[in-house]
Order: sequence, then C-alpha cells, then structure tokens
Amino acid sequence: MKEFKLGFATGVFTEDSPPMHERVQAILTVQKDAIEVGINKMDRLTETIDEETFEQIRTFEYRSVHAPVDVRYPSQESETLMPKLLHVIEKVQAHTVVVHPDIVDDFTYLAECFGDKLAIENSDNRKSFGQTVEDMERVFEAIPKAGWICDVNHFYTIDSTMKIADAFHERFEDRLRHYHISAYQGHHNPFVCYEPGSEDAIIRGIKRTDIPLIHEGGTSGINAGLLTRERNYILERLQLIHKVLISSPY
Repeated sequence: MKEFKLGFATGVFTEDSPPMHERVQAILTVQKDAIEVGINKMDRLTETIDEETFEQIRTFEYRSVHAPVDVRYPSQESETLMPKLLHVIEKVQAHTVVVHPDIVDDFTYLAECFGDKLAIENSDNRKSFGQTVEDMERVFEAIPKAGWICDVNHFYTIDSTMKIADAFHERFEDRLRHYHISAYQGHHNPFVCYEPGSEDAIIRGIKRTDIPLIHEGGTSGINAGLLTRERNYILERLQLIHKVLISSPY
C-alpha cells in the first residue's frame, strides 16, 4: 500500500491576508509533506519573503508555486512580474509551477519561462477554457513536456458524478504532478464544516495514491487546529476509499 502525502496551499487562509511567514509556520506545524506557495494575485509578488521563510518552505518534501491568475500570458504585465515570480520559484526550489489555461494566449511562452516545472490545471465551470479533455489535449499538443494539475473540486463543479475524473486520468495520468483538493459549497471550502461523507464524491476523484495532494479549501484566518482536523478527516476518508496508509503526524 502507498502512503498519501497531503499538504496545503498558503492561500488556504482566506481572511486578513496574514504575512507569508505566518502562513508557512502554521502549515509547518501540521505537516511537512507538501506546500504550494500561492502567488495567485499579482499584488502578492510585492510581499517580501525573508530568507528564513524560504528556508522553512524548502523543508517540505514537495513544493509548488501557483502563478498569478489575474494576468494574461504573455503580456506586458506578465513580463513585468516574471523576474519576481522566477525569483520565488528559485528560492523555494519548486518542483512545479501551476498555471490556469484560460489566461494563456501562448503556451510556448510559459514553457520558455518555466521549463519542465510547468504544469497546467484543469478549469472549473466558471472558465471558458480548460474544462474538457479536448481543451487540455490542445494545451499539451503545444507544450508536450508540461505536467497536469488535477483539481478534483473543479471536476465536481462540471460533473457531480465525477466521471470526468476518470476520463482525464485515462488520458493524462502520465502527466500528473499533484492534486488540488477541497470541498465544494460554492467555492473551495473545508470538508470538516459539512456532514461527514457528504463530499466523498470529490475525494473519489483522487485516483493515484503516490501523488502529492494540495488542499486549497479556505479557512478563516490562521487556524492550525482546523488544518489538522481537515487533514486528518481527508486522510481517513481516503483510507476508507483507497485502503492506503495515513501519513504519520509531524
């Protein structure tokens, strides 16, 4: 049996935008499996991340960076932000750089910027592109060395039966870098806030037991206790569904 590795995105803290070092420290108290440094908005690149925080991020076994979603690639804005983004990617020694496909006009530009770290995330029901296997085939035809980020919450917004997860895995499993997971009650939400088992359809979208998972479900402020309960709940449900080992706490 394989052991799931479940970590968190720094963007999991949805209120008051606590400093990056506080977010990283809270996640570090819960686990060291994985972390995603959420630079989802351009203005987050204005935040100074000190060397101690970078060192803490590098202690996680798997590290990704989420590129901004409020800019088009390529554009004057992306050219302006790229040096700062590449600096963060280098300092955290990221394994993966996550990009949304609906904001990309030239995928080869991203491949030139990020190289083999580049991975494209499937879209939710609000987006105009990246929701279907056909969309993603077009993406990977343009950038054949890119990876895939499987967001099971996004799948659920399109198909509550989650058959779409089967179709994507059948076609792109060999590209899979990590999963994004969160409950769905209108957006990215914690699982523990709802009836136990009520969100199992989303969890069943996780097909591989050897691929890291990044939790994106929002919590209110810095709440390491909620993160711990959330992590334990997801791992227990995954164990029931897949009969895999639960990671030991740190």
